[in-house]
Amino acid sequence: MLRFVEIIDEKISLDDKAKLEAYLAEAQEKVAEYEAASVTAKENNAKEEAALLDEKVKLEKWYAEKVEELLATVEVDAEKKTSEVVTIGKTVTFVEVGEDDEESYTIVGSAEADPFEGKISNDSPIARGLLERKVGDVVKIATPGGDMEVKIIKIQ
Repeated sequence: MLRFVEIIDEKISLDDKAKLEAYLAEAQEKVAEYEAASVTAKENNAKEEAALLDEKVKLEKWYAEKVEELLATVEVDAEKKTSEVVTIGKTVTFVEVGEDDEESYTIVGSAEADPFEGKISNDSPIARGLLERKVGDVVKIATPGGDMEVKIIKIQ
């Protein structure tokens, strides 16, 4: 599998950086909230509740640490637009032309594919038809069940 590895751009957009910073702020708020609640629980002799809150503090601190590490290691590209085109790792929302129901799939490598979890292989007919397309594009996709025409609504 490594022979066919594809390097994915590690640069993120300013929007993506702002999202990571918001996740970090939220985790830090939760740490403060859980720590305060733990102190209150200990004062009220609610040992089990205090222990549970202390575990939540540990988890949120760990999460905040990982987000901080990510923010410290990624490169921000001010020119990069968020989710410009469909690539591996992106979630694509589309609607079949003539239908109302939206469908969303995350495009992953074949080893990670799990259609029941909304993860389709980049080798699948649908993914191959969507790759490198943009929001608003109407794409004709040849599937084993026949051709389908879809319009891309959102890329995340």
